[in-house]
This record gives sequence, C-alpha cells and structure tokens, in this order.
Amino acid sequence: MKTKKSKFIAGITALILLFGVFFMVRAMEKSNLSNKDVLTEEWFDYTGPSQDRDDIQNPDNYTLHSGTPACSSGTKLCSLKAPNDGNGQPVLTSSFVTQVMSAISTGGTPSNSNIKLQN
Repeated sequence: MKTKKSKFIAGITALILLFGVFFMVRAMEKSNLSNKDVLTEEWFDYTGPSQDRDDIQNPDNYTLHSGTPACSSGTKLCSLKAPNDGNGQPVLTSSFVTQVMSAISTGGTPSNSNIKLQN
C-alpha cells in the first residue's frame, strides 16, 4: 500500500513541477516579446521621388536623421518622427500616413508636431 501511495505522490509532484516549468517558460517568453515591442521614435528625412501616398508610406524612402530637422513650413514632406523598426526605417501606420497626406494637402505648419513640411 505504501508503494502505491509513494508512486502516486511522486507522480503528482512531477506533474506540478512540469506545470510550473511550463508557466515559467511562458512568462519568460512574454517578457522577451514585450521588450522587443518597445520601439524608439526618431526623426527620418523623406527622400522619396514624389508626394504620392505610395511613396510616402514606403519606409525605403526615408533616411534616419540625427537630431531635430530644421524644416519650417510648406507643402512638401521634409521629415517625420516615427518609431524606428530597429533597422533604421520608420514604422508607418495607415492612420499616420493619412495625417501626413492631410498635412501636405493643407500646407503650412502641420498640427501634428511629428510631421515637418517644407517648400
């Protein structure tokens, strides 16, 4: 009788340890993912060939800018501040590109301070 009881307790203990390890690994994976999700916003100069939406939303049309750009106001995209994807390119969401396009069509000084225009 003691042998069956000992095996049962050992089995339950092993199962509890297995679940503990499983949940610990899951927590560590979530921690690593959350660290990767934090992106730093930086300034990028626009180098695209036109002011079309397709060109503006293409991350290849930007170069990383050190410091704050000296663009004033106007009707052409000069620079924008966006999250850096870690490879020196901006992460451009559809809503942010819509804001950029609106600023270009309106001209002047954009209401979003992360968008800089020039003439």
